[in-house]
Amino acid sequence: MTAACHDPGNVRTLDKSGNNLNATFGNGATPATYPTKLGSRGYSDDGGDYLNVGDQAALNFGATGSVCVLLKAGVNATNYQFIVGKQNWTTGNNGYSMWLNITNALPRMDIRGGGLTNVVSLTTPISNRLVHFLAMVWNGTLLTGYVDDEIVSTAQTTNPAYAVARPFTIFADSQTLAYNTTGNIYFVGAWDYALTLLQIRDLEARLRRQLNDV
Repeated sequence: MTAACHDPGNVRTLDKSGNNLNATFGNGATPATYPTKLGSRGYSDDGGDYLNVGDQAALNFGATGSVCVLLKAGVNATNYQFIVGKQNWTTGNNGYSMWLNITNALPRMDIRGGGLTNVVSLTTPISNRLVHFLAMVWNGTLLTGYVDDEIVSTAQTTNPAYAVARPFTIFADSQTLAYNTTGNIYFVGAWDYALTLLQIRDLEARLRRQLNDV
């Protein structure tokens, strides 16, 4: 999903993968107001907006998976900010998610299943003045988080589970459609396998070039 793949007549983004996992706008966007969401070359969210792909079985990743985003985001002094994921969140026991901590906007990435949680915590603060590339990858052995040049891994002791149906959401949590993120999001990609570091760096370089070329 990118700002180049939008369908204003139906108020949604279009899935470039060919899997038809399109995302609709939340928070009451209409065809008339939709253009206001396309600011700064990416989808602009004011703290109440979000994109909802729905509860798609194709996004129920198991022992391996990857999620990448390119974004700018602000800091919320009172709430966590959900970036992207498919999870019974924040008290959840299933799925996966990428989010920002309260006050300092430090990224957190986690997978949950069978009562177990694996979390990676990074130290690169996310700023609405900079474009950041974030990725999370789990390969059956490690859960790894990437933010720009920082990489942090932890042992993977569980696989995401999906005992409770939840949608795949962007900039709002998958349970209450709250915990919104403010800022702009330029790209979201999800894979049911573990990307390599080379693939991640290549994707980041291509996305940044595309953003600068627009």
